[in-house]
Amino acid sequence: MTTRKMEILKPPLLIFQYIGLWRPVHWKSSWKTKLYNLYTCFVVFFVTSLTISELIALFMSTDDIEVFANTSFIALTMIGICGKTSNILIKRQELIDLMESLRKAPCKPRNQEEMGIHEYFNRLTKLNTVGYGALTGFGATSVLIRSFQDLAGDKVTYNAWVPYDDTSRMGFWVANLHQILGHAVGAGINVAFDTLVPGVMLLTCGQLNILKLRFHQIPETIFNGDRRKIKNPDAQIELMEEKMLAECIEHHLKIFKLAETSNDIFSFMIFVQYSLSTIVLCVSVLQLTHMQPFSVEAAGVLMYLTCMLIQIFIYCLYGGQVTIESLALGDAVFETDWPSLSIKTKRTLVTVMSRTLRPITFTSGRILTLNLDSFNSVSWLRFEHISQILNEGVWHNCSILSMYSFSNSPIQLIMYFKNHRNPKNYDEMKCQTWTDNYQFSRRSE
Repeated sequence: MTTRKMEILKPPLLIFQYIGLWRPVHWKSSWKTKLYNLYTCFVVFFVTSLTISELIALFMSTDDIEVFANTSFIALTMIGICGKTSNILIKRQELIDLMESLRKAPCKPRNQEEMGIHEYFNRLTKLNTVGYGALTGFGATSVLIRSFQDLAGDKVTYNAWVPYDDTSRMGFWVANLHQILGHAVGAGINVAFDTLVPGVMLLTCGQLNILKLRFHQIPETIFNGDRRKIKNPDAQIELMEEKMLAECIEHHLKIFKLAETSNDIFSFMIFVQYSLSTIVLCVSVLQLTHMQPFSVEAAGVLMYLTCMLIQIFIYCLYGGQVTIESLALGDAVFETDWPSLSIKTKRTLVTVMSRTLRPITFTSGRILTLNLDSFNSVSWLRFEHISQILNEGVWHNCSILSMYSFSNSPIQLIMYFKNHRNPKNYDEMKCQTWTDNYQFSRRSE
């Protein structure tokens, strides 16, 4: 029995702890617990109030499409952050029970080899946290730089409704600091949650690999590596086979239970994230069409798009890996030295192999299975919407280009791209109408 301490999901939970959403389980002091609970309430109020203020501003800006897109870009993100915050706080005890079950038999590693398997997948969680955290940090930094630039220019970066006069000096600073700190905390919540979920999937992969090792060790343990020393298996050997096989089956059932619990904890929030990310990606691309190519704003939006795609990708990557490892368990059982085992044990192994034909899956809202095929299909649909948005912009620009080409005025063309792109007179409106009709006829073909 190993005496080394098991680390389970330490990096993402440590981020949650610093943010204020994960009180350490080992704290026994009442005053520390109460103080941390106050800190948690403050963080929740801080993030929720920012989300509500941006949502109110979103509904108040429906007349201006550019302001609406800019506000929805960050408001929808904050909705997702509020959902993740609620998910962690509400499902805290279930997550604690899940981690405690991994520290007990049959999931607890029994020797150095099994501990090595656990630590390998634990290191992957750390690498995911560091890598995704660095990427999100770059994106958040670009947003903060933009906020500080707007701060110097006496304007608020993102449109938000506040119950006080934000045109005054004090109100202006309070509104800006609220946004800067709220978005920074939101970025931390995103990093922690988006590495916690794949971390749980990696723990499941680790348990499946430990189970494969235990199946391989059944014949080796019984015959001590030299099967020729035993001519006829006696009742003692059959008893050992039954005991070890029963432990493996119990472990297999426990892994299924862990996966089911993980789905119950995270499945709905993953579905919400999928839905919000689809809208945000389209809005982000719409924003890019109105930005300078190498500006700080465009860099921030591009970095955010990258984070969104990687966020969904790692869910699907590790969700699919769990399914692959679950299916591979049947092959691992077949690769054991099963001919040396008793007939009864062989029949039980066949039952175990047949159970692996129904693999473990992680889902998004019990609707979409998380794997790379789902990522490809969903991404394809997203990029179809994105290309349609870009196509609309191209046709609009072509209509204006054709009008200015007929007028033989390149100076007007240059000045147009520095101003708003809506038609300003009868000639532009006529050309715009002709192009829209032509585009409609192309779609109906």
